[in-house]
Amino acid sequence: METERVTINETQYFEDVPPKVWEYQIGGYQVCHKWLEDRERFHFSKITRKLWGRRRMTVTYINRKGNTYYLHQGTTKRGKPKYFFSMKEEGVLPESIPAGYEIYENPNARVFLRRIPPQVFTEEEISIVRNGVKALSALQDFKIEIKGKAIVVFEPDQGLDSLSKTISAISGRDSAEIKEILSSTLTYLPTMRFVLVDEKRRWFHVERMCYLGDADWLLLDGGDLKRLAEDYCPHLGRESFYELI
Repeated sequence: METERVTINETQYFEDVPPKVWEYQIGGYQVCHKWLEDRERFHFSKITRKLWGRRRMTVTYINRKGNTYYLHQGTTKRGKPKYFFSMKEEGVLPESIPAGYEIYENPNARVFLRRIPPQVFTEEEISIVRNGVKALSALQDFKIEIKGKAIVVFEPDQGLDSLSKTISAISGRDSAEIKEILSSTLTYLPTMRFVLVDEKRRWFHVERMCYLGDADWLLLDGGDLKRLAEDYCPHLGRESFYELI
């Protein structure tokens, strides 16, 4: 069996790493390389032994928090196969993703196997919302989720900048370092969404989360997506958001 050496720096390296294990990809990136980047002190040889020791590749996924999830296969009450992700390494572990399915990580780092959804939005439409939030809002951090016919904007439940500075002042550690650590632990909440209501005209509604009463979303306006993003993204992360009616 051919193996290779993975060099960490001038004096450190890992030996006996099978090329097949090192080159194995999930979601477009090398599993071992990604893990090594995220966990410099992780026992890299442990991963390769687990992957190679099974003599087959299992489907794994590392979420933004650095947790590894394994695809498991079970059986429904009617005897049909069902699939789910778990952090447990033992069980019935398929070697591949079932046809028509994909791995999905939601804004709060939960990992699912789901049917590949139909493409509702163009890349340009998604970019209009993402770029609008990035350029016009006061949010330093946010997530975008495509949910049905809606492009949903999520923001963290805590201010990342102020929180990292506070912890830095108390601990004496660099605020940038703390900010990077905190970013993987934040919980994100939906605050605004752009809903496609007319597929032919590409007409949208913009809604904000309503924090009063029984209604979840409050309709604000309708029209061209670019205009809606320009008009309403500036309110995200600001007090004016709560004045929108």
